[in-house]
Amino acid sequence: MDWKLLLIGALMAVVGALIVFRFRKSNFNRELGPGCLVAGGLLLLLTGVLSAVLSFLVKV
Repeated sequence: MDWKLLLIGALMAVVGALIVFRFRKSNFNRELGPGCLVAGGLLLLLTGVLSAVLSFLVKV
C-alpha cells in the first residue's frame, strides 16, 4: 500500500465532491461557469477514487 497515493487520492476526492456538492443546483442552461466547475469537480472526484483504489494495489 502506498500511503502517499492514498492521501492524494482521498484529498482529490474530497475536493471534487465539495465542488460538485456546492454547484449541484446551478442553472447550467444560462451560465457556463458552474457547468465547467462541476465537470472539473467530477474529474477530480473520479481521479481521486481511482488513485485511492490503486494505492492498495501498489507494492512499495
